Parts: sequence; C-alpha cells; structure tokens
Amino acid sequence: MNEIDKQWICEARECLNGFGTGGEDLYHVLSTILFENKMNYLQFLASASEGHGCYAHEGLGYSLDQDWDFPEDFDEVAFFVGDFESSTLKVSEFLMAMSCISKAYVERHVEDKQAVERYMEKISARYSSL
Repeated sequence: MNEIDKQWICEARECLNGFGTGGEDLYHVLSTILFENKMNYLQFLASASEGHGCYAHEGLGYSLDQDWDFPEDFDEVAFFVGDFESSTLKVSEFLMAMSCISKAYVERHVEDKQAVERYMEKISARYSSL
C-alpha cells in the first residue's frame, strides 16, 4: 500500500473508535486484509454487498448472513479475533461503520466514488430491514 492508502485507513480508524470493540475489530480485520494484499477495498465492499464477511486468515475475520448456517437468523455482525467470537456490532452499527469507512476511502480515491456508492447501496438495501 502507498502512503495515501495508509492515510485513509488511519482516518477510518478514527471514525471507528466510536463503535467500541466491534469497531476496533472491524478496523483490525480490514487493515490486515488490505496490508496483506488479500483484497482491495472495493472487493471488501463487494463481498459484504453479497452477504459474505471476510477472513484475513484463520482466527481473524467477521461474518455476515451468508456465513451463517441459517442466514434467516442473522441479527448481528460477529467478529473473530483468535479462536472465539471477540465482539459483535448491531447491523445498524455495522451500516454506520461501513458508511464512515467508505467516506474516508472516497476522500482519497475519488475515482472509485461511484463503485463505492453502488456497493454501499446494495449493503444498505440488504440489511436496512434488520
């Protein structure tokens, strides 16, 4: 990642501070995925828009409805740091956190604004009723 990329993820981290442990865990998962070049931010959003969480590696990730054995029972975003669930976010909090992260990303990557907005619309439509 270049310096600008590091700067946006640091700005996103500041935004996530208001979400407690769930926000910290989301930052940890996202930054690990980005810094280890597992995927870029648009791929991260695309995965979330389809209902799939992401795992940087074993013991570090988060799950969304399509990761659940019974997706219809999905009611919170679960984060895994280590061998066990470390925190959760209400779905509404997850939507706010993703919006905050996306804003920080778009400020540094204006060329991706339409794609980010499209994915965020899909994520919001998918989870706004929960």
